[in-house]
Amino acid sequence: ISIFAIMSVLLVKTLTMIMPFKINLYQMITGSPILTSKANYLICGVLNAVVCFISIVFPKITAVLGIFGGISSVNICFLIPLIIYLQLAKDRWFSLKNLSAIIVFSAFCIAGWLSVVASIQGLLKK
Repeated sequence: ISIFAIMSVLLVKTLTMIMPFKINLYQMITGSPILTSKANYLICGVLNAVVCFISIVFPKITAVLGIFGGISSVNICFLIPLIIYLQLAKDRWFSLKNLSAIIVFSAFCIAGWLSVVASIQGLLKK
């Protein structure tokens, strides 16, 4: 597979699949929920530039997908359930029951993020 084909797929995927992220990002920065076309083009351009930069720095697409997948899976599997649990808990976050959940899930998150850091270090050594 040529680098052009990979870049084309990434650019098209970014443009078509990232709209909710762009709206949320724009709302966090400006406070306005309405995404203007100028801001849409600017955010698309920045996101595409980031994707292109990552593709150039890490030419093996499997390594890039592994890094992003590792970061995402740790957050989805451990961090988000912990936050939801703490929001739904009737007790304060510093109660013994909640502190034990925080400690366990934090240990899992740290282990997952350290594995991502180790894989990045392995890529940079090659």
